[in-house]
Amino acid sequence: MCFKKHNQDSGVITYLLLYCLPYLATALLFFIATGDLPIEFYSFLRIIVVFVLNICNISSLMVYIKSRLPMIVSNAIISLLFNPIVPFYFNKGTWIVLDIICGITMIF
Repeated sequence: MCFKKHNQDSGVITYLLLYCLPYLATALLFFIATGDLPIEFYSFLRIIVVFVLNICNISSLMVYIKSRLPMIVSNAIISLLFNPIVPFYFNKGTWIVLDIICGITMIF
């Protein structure tokens, strides 16, 4: 998501702060989550993922551009998967695969 071509009207620094930095930080958390960590980290991950993706979706919808629709849909799917209110429970192997897929999705 981070390396998509940005709108020429917006500043590069604004683009980096609003889109690239949150996506890259979230991707890093997804890759860290593939390790054997305490349950508190995964609860923290759920909250951060939902917060970051929803903020990015809201900002994308404010300046709705049809080219951002796939990003908005993928963010919504990942937010639902990682929501802390009604969590999904999978085995560790499934979560590792999902973390890697979501981390790669955040980068591209």
